[in-house]
Amino acid sequence: MCCGLPGQEVSLNEAALNLTMVQALLGALHFDGAYWSLQAELIFYANILLLYSCGVFRNPVVTVIGWVGIACLVQAVQSSAASNSPFVAVILSKVATVASFKFIPLFAIGILFYEAYRSGKVPGGTRIAWACCLLAVGLQSGLETMIVDSVLSAVLLLAVNGRLAVLASRPLVYLGAISYTLYLSHQNIGCVLLPRLEREGLGPMSAVVITTVVAFLLADMLHRIVEKPSMQTLRQFDPRSLAIWRRLRVASS
Repeated sequence: MCCGLPGQEVSLNEAALNLTMVQALLGALHFDGAYWSLQAELIFYANILLLYSCGVFRNPVVTVIGWVGIACLVQAVQSSAASNSPFVAVILSKVATVASFKFIPLFAIGILFYEAYRSGKVPGGTRIAWACCLLAVGLQSGLETMIVDSVLSAVLLLAVNGRLAVLASRPLVYLGAISYTLYLSHQNIGCVLLPRLEREGLGPMSAVVITTVVAFLLADMLHRIVEKPSMQTLRQFDPRSLAIWRRLRVASS
């Protein structure tokens, strides 16, 4: 698809594969650079559905610690096999992708804090699991990343506990509401529109302002027309249907 962006263009076939949101597993280029995260998210949601239907989230802390622990073990074996057994390392890399091992420490922090929000307290087990998640981040990505993620997760915990009332201000709530659609749509808009405006004779600052406004308007439109209706539909889903599914699986076995 031609927009005058060498190195960032994809074919129609690759664009179609991006609709699956697992384009990297299928060997296709990302339609937009930001789309790399869609595969990780979709696979994580599938894993959560599977684990939840199996009932393992009755104790989220134990589940999180076990999931993160297995992820660290697989990464250690994969790193060891990288030089001695490349084929094994490739297989383990695929397993890590399908099992959400690479990003589970960060996803797990969200799970833990949601449980803390739902229960209204942060029990000791949650703190231990949180520490395990941050340690796993350090092992996977290094000390600097662990420090950054520690600070960000601490801010998130403060917000969960209602200690950052400023985040409830209307402008910030609005920005939070459109943040995901903005994230998904901003890159290619900027890459196409900025140079086009500059070729039309606009100065860099004017081009940046116009591009930013266009990106925000598109994000707002996608939020209102696509994201909100979709979320309203999903929230009508009855979790009890998972219990029915689980009983059918037990009966069939």
